Amino acid sequence: ETEAAAFANGATDVIAKPFHPRLLRRRLNTYLESRRLQLKFQQIARVDALTSISNRLEFDDRLIAEWGRSSRAGESLALLMIDIDRLRAYNDTFGHLRGDECLIDIAQRLSGCIQRSGDLVARYEGGLFAALLPGIKLSSALKIARDCEQVVAGARHPHPASSVAPHVSVSIGVTAMVPIPDKSSSILVEQAEIALYQAKRQRQFRISAFEGPSDEVQNG
Repeated sequence: ETEAAAFANGATDVIAKPFHPRLLRRRLNTYLESRRLQLKFQQIARVDALTSISNRLEFDDRLIAEWGRSSRAGESLALLMIDIDRLRAYNDTFGHLRGDECLIDIAQRLSGCIQRSGDLVARYEGGLFAALLPGIKLSSALKIARDCEQVVAGARHPHPASSVAPHVSVSIGVTAMVPIPDKSSSILVEQAEIALYQAKRQRQFRISAFEGPSDEVQNG
């Protein structure tokens, strides 16, 4: 009954006295190895298999955490949505293997461009990346977006099928706000997507910033 009660209360194992030290050590080592593998698998589950940067799951969890932390601290939280222009046309021209190589290179360049310990660059989906920037206001977020745009353009991946640039380029939607405690963090993503849509609609290879609740967008 005591053992059953222990398991019911969340115990992972029960060792009855008297116990043998060697047996105890083996059981503890087995538990620790199992825990190590569990943590390793959890970490793998949060990494994008292709690009080796954070994936959508990690982004979603970090967004919720940073939204709550920033709202309590009264700090600004910025988000960049970075989309590769005409990725499908690139794949049609060079093949998906070459397209994957391009995605990997761009992911690493974006990660190198955004280096603060609290920042996060994640592959959101397909050729769309998200950069979460705690403690950053809109003006600073726009400067970071320009750096990201330039580092991708600087890779000079040829893109003859693109109508906006001779090389692979990105369009970026930017937003920043002090999170509202009783509102969902999805507001930040929606604002960045609105700005990104505006950038894509206006010829691509652009940076657009969401400006306030009226959905006004500043272009650059």
